[in-house]
Amino acid sequence: MKAAILLASLLSPLAVAGQCDMNTGFTQADYKVTTDIVANKQHSEDTFTLWRTPHQVAKQNLQFIELWQQLRNQQIRPIRYFQQARRWH
Repeated sequence: MKAAILLASLLSPLAVAGQCDMNTGFTQADYKVTTDIVANKQHSEDTFTLWRTPHQVAKQNLQFIELWQQLRNQQIRPIRYFQQARRWH
């Protein structure tokens, strides 16, 4: 639920962009990082998406979403949203 709210807030500039030709400062980039270790014959892939608006940046992968917000006093506030809710006993 939190992830859906986060993505909705990040995607809200798209509605403005559809009505206007001005640059709203919204950017999205998808990445796929491949790592090969020849000596151990190991191969791994990591895919994630970066989202950027004028005052926040988010990194989304399968496990969690990391969000960094720039506050009015110019400080950066990190927030982490987990994709799967788990309760440990």
